[in-house]
Amino acid sequence: MEFCQSVINETLRLGNIVPRLWRKTLSDVNYKGYIIPQGTTVITHIAAMHLDPSAFENPNIFDPWRWQAIKKSNNWMPFGGGARHCIGSEIARIEIAVFLRHLILNYDYELVESGQPVASPLVKFSTGLPIRIHPIGKMNP
Repeated sequence: MEFCQSVINETLRLGNIVPRLWRKTLSDVNYKGYIIPQGTTVITHIAAMHLDPSAFENPNIFDPWRWQAIKKSNNWMPFGGGARHCIGSEIARIEIAVFLRHLILNYDYELVESGQPVASPLVKFSTGLPIRIHPIGKMNP
């Protein structure tokens, strides 16, 4: 189950459906010598953070094994963070794990045509990623 969570983490890192978070500063903030005045809307671009090479080695490559060494990362926020962290994050992770288990144990799949992943600003496939899914033991030509 641990590796399944690593696959889920990596999938959320590359394919997060929330591209940005909007927040308003509650007081003046000094960030690297710049003053961000109270009341300013600050936008965190999640996809840019998840694809930052200073945070993730080879950020454009799907590598679930990276999560075997990472236990916590401040640069990974698929469910937001702090007081506004999504309260449904754990149930979402469980649902994804149950879905993957069911899919892997009960279905075979094959690529109809290949596509290259494009990671700017969100990961997608250049031609989509058409696949055929068949119940195990019932492959059609």
